[in-house]
Formats: sequence, C-alpha cells, structure tokens
Amino acid sequence: MSDLLRLGIVGSKFAAAFHFESYHSAGALATVAGVYSKTRENTDKFAAARGITAVSSFEEMVESVDVVDICAPGYVHEQYAIKAAQAGKHTIVEKPYTGYYGPDDAGDDWRGDTACKQTMLEAAMASVERIDAAVIAAGVTLCYAENWVYAPSIQKEVEVLTATQGQILWMTGEESHSGSHSPSYGNWREAGGGSIDR
Repeated sequence: MSDLLRLGIVGSKFAAAFHFESYHSAGALATVAGVYSKTRENTDKFAAARGITAVSSFEEMVESVDVVDICAPGYVHEQYAIKAAQAGKHTIVEKPYTGYYGPDDAGDDWRGDTACKQTMLEAAMASVERIDAAVIAAGVTLCYAENWVYAPSIQKEVEVLTATQGQILWMTGEESHSGSHSPSYGNWREAGGGSIDR
C-alpha cells in the first residue's frame, strides 16, 4: 500500500488549479489521483494540462481516492460533501462552506429581499447541519479551505491583542486575485447570497 495520500478534485477551474498546485508541491506526501467536473471538456483539459486522470463521474473518482477536494461552485458543496462522507472519504470544501441559493422557483436574477433574511439563514444552517451529520455518521474528517483565520500573521495579532488588551486602529490588506473567476459567481442560484446583495 502506498504512503501517498490520494486526492480527487471536484471542479476544473481556478480554485481547482490553486489546490492542485498545493498538492503538487507536497511531492512525496500527496498525489492527485483524478479530477471530475460536470463539464467533460473542462475535466479533460484540466487533467491533460497536469498529467492526471480525468474521470467521468464523481462515483468513479471516489473509488480511487482517500480525500475528496470540492473546488466547484457553492451550490454543489453540500451534495458532494455528503456523497463523499457516505463513501467513507475525508473531504475538503473550498469556500463558501455552503449557503442559501434561493427558492426552488427562483430565476437566475433572483435577489431576495429583507423579509427573507431569516429564511436564508435557516436554510444555510440546515445545509451545514446535513453536511456535519453525514460527516459524523461516516466518521470521516471534513476540512474547510478558508485560511485567513489560521494564517500565522492573524494568529500573532490575536496573541498580541489578547496579551496587551489593545485594539486595532488601522487595518489594510491585499488580495492574491481579483475575485472569483467562476461564471457561476454572478448567479444567485449557483453562488448564493450574503450580507451584501449583488
């Protein structure tokens, strides 16, 4: 049996490329055993550019991996996280963890209104609970790929502020890219909503 951690990536665009590069740099510790996305052409292109296996279904991919890394749009995170857990696979979920994606009869331009905020919160939390329940029932590990809170610089600032009982007077930041590159990003039914309505 190999000591390599075998990973399967769901998705074939920007986030998947980021994650692949991270795994590739792990060298002797991990290998990407396959990639799957809903568009076969994108799957094949992603796989060919990286010398990995393109698979035709999620079910095929989970048969040959230890960990499933979900780098697809938010609206499918719950679906694949639960399927991965049920298959006994550890899972990584790219941000957002999950969310609210509008009512079933919403069109692509649905934006919601103030009256539905509680419904949105309840639906998003119900999604979290379904994912968590599947992970707990399967006894697998689920990781959330949002690194800012645990970044060493942030943790050091927390330590300093706690020790000194200080306060933050000024904060600046920068981004490593200019926002989502996904065509799903501007579509409520695929990207979800948040505190700032698009």
